[in-house]
Amino acid sequence: MNWLVKNLTAMLFVLGLVAAAHAAPAGSAVGVDPEAEINSSGGLRTLVVGEDVFLGDLIRTSSGGSAQLLFEDGTKLVVGPGSSLKIEDYLLRADGSAGKMVIGALAGTFRFATGNAAKDRYAIKTPSGTIGIRGTEFDLVVDGPKSTRVLMYSGSTELCTKAGQCSEISDTCEMGEMTRNSSASLGLSTALDRAARKELRGLFVYGATQQPLGSAFRMKQAESCLLSPLPFTPGFFRSLGQQATGKPAQVAAGGTDAPTPNGVAAPTPTTPGPSNPPPASEGSGGECAGNSNPNPGNSQNCSR
Repeated sequence: MNWLVKNLTAMLFVLGLVAAAHAAPAGSAVGVDPEAEINSSGGLRTLVVGEDVFLGDLIRTSSGGSAQLLFEDGTKLVVGPGSSLKIEDYLLRADGSAGKMVIGALAGTFRFATGNAAKDRYAIKTPSGTIGIRGTEFDLVVDGPKSTRVLMYSGSTELCTKAGQCSEISDTCEMGEMTRNSSASLGLSTALDRAARKELRGLFVYGATQQPLGSAFRMKQAESCLLSPLPFTPGFFRSLGQQATGKPAQVAAGGTDAPTPNGVAAPTPTTPGPSNPPPASEGSGGECAGNSNPNPGNSQNCSR
């Protein structure tokens, strides 16, 4: 009888540990905009700040919602507007064994930064394939079954299609795309012209503005990847000089800079043309300066 009691006690203790592990949250919501909901074992409900998230939870946002999630291992995840994801696995499974952190990004826009676990323990599944993560910060756009795109800020990712074709994306501001049949690098966003960057800001909404995010979810490299550089060209400085004096700068023969009457060298002129127009739409603060609109991707300067 004593043997039976001891074994039953041990079994109950083990079951209690398993139940506690299963009930332990994977993380919590530290920032939520309206119209975000969570579907868990407790049913469908509105997601609020401070609410725990668990293995198996499905999180969805409307076109005006978003959620910033902080996991127990330090992983940071942003669920952007019009997005849905499922927490498929977490680092500590219900049986106490070490697993992976696996996120199912079903559709929408996301931001991801790995936590303190081994870097090969993270993966994101999309309808196009799987993203292997190596100590990484990046933005992610999932266009349902059509394609998956990443924009890297640090670390590296490996985009692997369901057919097993893989591409590594590792440079800061490097973009990658994965479909069901192929994966490839799209090159650096910094090499694109202004029109192409403007189009990308409509996809990678947190690359356009990080104002809706808490400081822990902002990435310093993000702004340099999609915002066009300041127009500091010879034509830009010439236009400033002409606006200040009301007349063209004086130039010595031979095209070299020559002193003006006040003793300051004037910049070398170039025949004005359509390739060097004065920047009518930008101030000295750059393309997105003064952005106070909290809606991602819709700032008045970034939308030009």
